[in-house]
Amino acid sequence: MQNAAYMRHRGVSLRNRHLLVRAEGADHVERGVVARVDADWRVQPATESTFEVDTIVLDYGEVPAMQLMRVAEMLRQLATLRSLTNQRRDWLAA
Repeated sequence: MQNAAYMRHRGVSLRNRHLLVRAEGADHVERGVVARVDADWRVQPATESTFEVDTIVLDYGEVPAMQLMRVAEMLRQLATLRSLTNQRRDWLAA
């Protein structure tokens, strides 16, 4: 609970027993829509709330999902390799 108090003290909105049902925005996230869930994680009707946001952080417990970080790092490395390949191709064509 110490972490939750820290976040709330800094103005972060925390919602227990809620689930992100969708993120909205044109080119980037602008709104997050959450809804209350029951004990079996089923969304409860007519409980949606919409928030203006620029970032969404999901937490389903205290165990980090390291696989997501690894995938993000692999995607970053792939983008770097593609960029270097395109630069090399442009250089060879010149």
